[in-house]
Order: sequence, then C-alpha cells, then structure tokens
Amino acid sequence: MVLNGTTLTAILCFHYCHFMLQISPQAAVRELETAVRIQPDLAQAYYQLSRAYTVLGETSKSQESQAAFAKLKQQELDEDKQMMEEVQRQSSSLAH
Repeated sequence: MVLNGTTLTAILCFHYCHFMLQISPQAAVRELETAVRIQPDLAQAYYQLSRAYTVLGETSKSQESQAAFAKLKQQELDEDKQMMEEVQRQSSSLAH
C-alpha cells in the first residue's frame, strides 16, 4: 500500500468509522463505503463494513464485505510469503 493523501484519507475514514459503528451504523456504512471507494485495498475497512452491515441486518452485503476482506487478506499473506521466499533466496546466495 502506497501512503499518499488519498490513502491517508481512506485510513482516517476507516478509523473514524470504527468508533462511529457504536453510535450510528448507517453513518459508519456511508463512511466505510467512501473509504473502500478511495482505497479499494484497505482490508480492515471491509471488515468494519461487514460488521456494520451485520448490525443493520444486511446479511448479503455483510457477506460480500467479508469475502472482499478475506480476498485482500489472502493477497497480503501471499505477498508476504513471496517476500520471505525472496529474502531466504538472497540469504542463501550470500551464504555460499
């Protein structure tokens, strides 16, 4: 994730919504939808969006958000695994 003004706006929106969910789930949904529109790879925003939809009883939207969260988290894990494999290859080549 590249940190630029747009990304920071999305991250701030996500954190604001974490607290807003307790007060007004509808407002949290609006803000979280904005966050994922601005920064579509913000996995935690999809997680919070899923929670907000659950509170509102919108099961299908909650499940869609859960799926988006799971997909993004899997991508992050795959990227981390690739980086670790690259580090191990580099370390191994330096040792020889």
